[in-house]
Amino acid sequence: MNSVSSAEEEPWMILSRAQTALDKGVPGEAMSLCERAKLMHRQRVIGMKADLVSALDSAEVRKAGDSIAEVQIVLRERNETSALKAIEDSLRMSSGKQSLSSVSGLLKWLDRRVAYPEADFLTGRIYEAEGEISFALSYYAKVLDYSDMLYIPDERYTVLYEMSRLSELIGDYNGAEKYLLTILSEDELFTAGTGSGSFLSAMMRTLATETTMDKFFLLYRHDYYRGYEAYRRLSVQYFALGEKGERLTVVSSLAALIAVTRLSHACADADFQWSYSNISNLMKRVNELPEVRDWADRNDVWKMLYLYSEILLSGGFNTQAQYILEVLAENSPDYTVASAAKNLLMSAR
Repeated sequence: MNSVSSAEEEPWMILSRAQTALDKGVPGEAMSLCERAKLMHRQRVIGMKADLVSALDSAEVRKAGDSIAEVQIVLRERNETSALKAIEDSLRMSSGKQSLSSVSGLLKWLDRRVAYPEADFLTGRIYEAEGEISFALSYYAKVLDYSDMLYIPDERYTVLYEMSRLSELIGDYNGAEKYLLTILSEDELFTAGTGSGSFLSAMMRTLATETTMDKFFLLYRHDYYRGYEAYRRLSVQYFALGEKGERLTVVSSLAALIAVTRLSHACADADFQWSYSNISNLMKRVNELPEVRDWADRNDVWKMLYLYSEILLSGGFNTQAQYILEVLAENSPDYTVASAAKNLLMSAR
């Protein structure tokens, strides 16, 4: 028996118990707790707005204008404790996410704050665990609709990645692509395109003219780390669907650049005297650093670089692809990748 009664529990505490129930394989209990958390959250926010609206009905408060600071002064003079608490709780809940300075803005914010996206996310995960993919996607979509209300704003990327994965699972490749591209819409290098003078234009020009790839990875760096998985997945998807051309080369090149950038920074952080010179030097150093190698393994960097070589071969970048394959064959800690690289290298020559 829980020592804290449901009347005393906060919505987030109930949601935490729902997560525990899901982890234990009791989806019915998890769903019931999720609904309870959403209901309590909704009632609380509606109550906050009602307290505030009631206090604002006073002519004296209305005279204070729309400034929250000015209204608070009058509310304190009138000892309107419920309304003051509603404002203070709202400002605390919105801290670091929205800047609330006007009463009218606060009331609009409370209308949206009725949503509880964390609970919708967990509800989606419950449906996903039960194999109800369409219901899961509909709840994840609700999270995106109210992502500005997430306690941790970056959770929206987790939701987008999950929606892409589920879309691919049910064969909706357009949906899978759409959610990944939504993540990449915040990458200014990608959205700028390959117009004259752009980063991507210069990157493609170097890729086409430098056969060893050393200059390519030395000249270019990209640290949009949250987009790495999106670029990697798009590379896998486009290549699997038989696509060829610039779009495939661009997304796979950016995936490779982000991976190399991340590994280079990690190696330099571990040893300030170390500096990147070439991809072979980098891979050897990664193999000497367990934590860095673990990141590379968990994020399929070696498989990504192997796929990149396949994509380069399909696009006619033969010597560039062979260079990467040689490095993988000699240095990849993943035996499967090293072996595949050796075989592809022999057939490519």
